[in-house]
Amino acid sequence: MIPRWAKFSINRSLDIFPITAVVGPRQSGKTTLCREIAKDCGMTYVSLDDQRQLSYASSDPTGFLEDHPRALIDEIQRVPELVLALKYSVDQDGKPGRYIITGSVDLFGRGGKAPDSLAGRMDLIKLLPLAQGEIHRLSPPSFLEDAFKGEFRRNSFQLLTMRELLSLVIQGGYPKLYDGYGLRDLSREHWLQSHVNLLAERDLLDLAEVRKKTPFRSFIDVLAKNSATLVNLSHYAQSLELGASTIDRWLQWLEMMFLAERLPAWHKNVFRRSAKMPKLYFTDTGLLAALSSYRMEDYINDRPKLGSLIETFVFSELTKLIHASSQRIQMSHYREKNRYEVDFVLELGARVVGVEVKAAHTIFAHDFSPLRRLRSVVGENFVCGIILHRGSQVSKREGNLYSMPFSALWV
Repeated sequence: MIPRWAKFSINRSLDIFPITAVVGPRQSGKTTLCREIAKDCGMTYVSLDDQRQLSYASSDPTGFLEDHPRALIDEIQRVPELVLALKYSVDQDGKPGRYIITGSVDLFGRGGKAPDSLAGRMDLIKLLPLAQGEIHRLSPPSFLEDAFKGEFRRNSFQLLTMRELLSLVIQGGYPKLYDGYGLRDLSREHWLQSHVNLLAERDLLDLAEVRKKTPFRSFIDVLAKNSATLVNLSHYAQSLELGASTIDRWLQWLEMMFLAERLPAWHKNVFRRSAKMPKLYFTDTGLLAALSSYRMEDYINDRPKLGSLIETFVFSELTKLIHASSQRIQMSHYREKNRYEVDFVLELGARVVGVEVKAAHTIFAHDFSPLRRLRSVVGENFVCGIILHRGSQVSKREGNLYSMPFSALWV
């Protein structure tokens, strides 16, 4: 089993909260990790994918929990009624570490079917597919810590050729692809596409009653062509001949299944941020590449598609680093009147870091123009700006602007 960064967070949560919820996309490794932790803690394991347990929990949630006073309950989205019963149970006995619950659907986000948020009784931990650092069996790197200090501890990293970088990106992070079966190329793509079909047919039913699954599956394909772009509900609706309200609802479902995420826009005025357009990103680039049916040569010959894929990869890696961090870091994007764009804006309190993504090996002075603009807008709270690229050296350019390799995100 590949060691997961979230293990420390889960164990810490069990010492503090009566309920620890571990959520993330199906096949991200939740059950494997949580069963290992539950075994160490002496918890029983109950899967709601088991029809007998599902029927029991659905018909008598309170009795089900009385029979399992300390347990790992897997795939709790199958029985949302358990949430109220859990609340009652831990209100009677609030000792830390009573339950670990896992879910492949976010019952606690917007639009969820859970009747109560369990606020104050539960810690929520998100487990996405493997980060590159986890795949390489490394501890979380110091990238975020160094960025918010504006000082970097290393000046050189692994040099990646375009093919080496794309190999990492197209493989993605689902643990199944690293468990010894050696799935590659067509078999990898087939597994990922079958995985999406299963999600559209099964997990979607945990969110809503959908009579026609084919249009929803087509919707996922449309979104796969638009990762790393501004959300455009009208465009998606036109492509599928559906209403924009339907598309918005479907996008919420996709987010609740942890397959895609809307990244909000940054604005100096916090109250004006919600009026700016978010960007769309898939959470796993292996899945994105499989849905696009692009091979390595296709990406090399299609620079716009290549740029979107690499940007999505960086989004995914930054998201996993943020989840692994003990600090409350927020991420957004910056766009100014179609002229200046910064791919990612990281905030820690008042401090701001800008991150740009370039698939090129060489970075020129003009490539820093968007970061210079963001620096001028943010002012004294701007800690540093970073361009990630395929080179091997960390280079300090002008003041607090840097260029550095992609591998700084995991080494």
